[in-house]
Amino acid sequence: MGPSIWKDFQIDESKLVPALEYRVTEAKCKAKVFVVTTCDVELTHTTTNEEIDFDYFILGRMGGESVYGLQTLDGKTITKNTGMDNLTNRIISMIVFILLISALSIGGILAMYKKNDAQKFGR
Repeated sequence: MGPSIWKDFQIDESKLVPALEYRVTEAKCKAKVFVVTTCDVELTHTTTNEEIDFDYFILGRMGGESVYGLQTLDGKTITKNTGMDNLTNRIISMIVFILLISALSIGGILAMYKKNDAQKFGR
């Protein structure tokens, strides 16, 4: 998640143009537990058949949107419109995911130490 978000964060959205030489060959989003949506989009170059895969993790529901490729003016960076439109949501989702994993890890470590202390003192 991080590198993809960082790449899109560094792009000046006003300097993006449609990537006409790429077509969307796969675009699907799946809602999980009504709160989280994962999206998988694949763009394929029309002449070289080069495939670029995008995976997104977004809080909230998503779907039914028009999906197309975008590129910088020099054509070196390819992204897609839904990734740029939901950049803030993707950043928040990553932060929430990191906090959740950290809390679960810390909780597990604390529970392990609490169990070890209880065993030492015969509780």
